[in-house]
Amino acid sequence: MRTAHIYYLTSGRQIPPRQPIPARLPATDEVVLVQSRLDGETLPKRLDAIKVLTDRMWIDQMVPVEQLYKELVDDANRAARAARERGFGPDGNDGYIRLLHRSDDLLVVELEETRSRPDPPSGTLKALCANAIRYTERGRTITRCTLGREYAVPFEHAGARQ
Repeated sequence: MRTAHIYYLTSGRQIPPRQPIPARLPATDEVVLVQSRLDGETLPKRLDAIKVLTDRMWIDQMVPVEQLYKELVDDANRAARAARERGFGPDGNDGYIRLLHRSDDLLVVELEETRSRPDPPSGTLKALCANAIRYTERGRTITRCTLGREYAVPFEHAGARQ
């Protein structure tokens, strides 16, 4: 959350402040439509997003969102193998994949991994979305892929949908 503030109560020892989200991220409100923990089988996680899109009758967004879910996980697994690490699964990488809806009407698919990755987003990811960025924070990597304006849907603030 961009507007959240974290305060630490300590017994006199200093805790370094949390690093801010990079300024290159858009300063828009966003709502998490669905968040799924990645720890093994990824197909059910892709179906979570498809269900949310179906419930909202956002049929045109299903294919690009499903492609991004698959490619984000595949990209992370390829990078793990290249680094001689385990990909998503038992005793390997875990994290979260989210479908977000921004107040500028755009949809974002975000992958959060439990490891640092210095590599930029792949060409395949960049081809599937209008904007792909990756940053690391506190040993975690977050990759955000924003769908193009052709997949935009009207934004509803949290609590507007029953």
